[in-house]
Amino acid sequence: DGMSSTFSGIGTVRSGNLQLDGVLGGTLNIMGGSVLSGAGTAAGQLNLMPGAMLSPGNHSVASFAAGNATFALGSNWRVDIQPNGASDRLEVAGSTVINGGHIDVRAVSGSYSSSTTYRIIEAVSVIQNSAFTLSSDLAYLSPSLTYGVDFVDLKMVNNGATAVTYSQTRNQRALARALDAVSISD
Repeated sequence: DGMSSTFSGIGTVRSGNLQLDGVLGGTLNIMGGSVLSGAGTAAGQLNLMPGAMLSPGNHSVASFAAGNATFALGSNWRVDIQPNGASDRLEVAGSTVINGGHIDVRAVSGSYSSSTTYRIIEAVSVIQNSAFTLSSDLAYLSPSLTYGVDFVDLKMVNNGATAVTYSQTRNQRALARALDAVSISD
């Protein structure tokens, strides 16, 4: 309590979930087993430690802002995406340091095109000491990242999988072949 944009100390979340929808100054450490969610601003330094989770949108897309941000090796970021190109996003007024971590891409329901690029980090500078690992809940689209000097983009691209790939029974395969034969335009 009492923390606000004028706070200049160190805040540490050791367990549980911090829903930040306002502005919090100072340094914010999110420790392992803790979750930072919301569409707020950590105006000072945001540190995501090993085992910590950043989940701004919580099943919908949201932007989270920070003065500076550091992803530790073993940190996690859940990025929600939408078919229209909207996604969770981290907007950093200073630098973002990536020392590793994992991004778990979660798709909001809808019809996705065969290739969509999402800007997930925008910063004055991005320092990539190690790459993020990636996973996704979309069977037909595979994630990849592009690291720029002041951004990180997530690209979801058709991986060539078909409905037959995921069918297990004869009836499923018959239906899957029919579905795969339908032409879907982007």
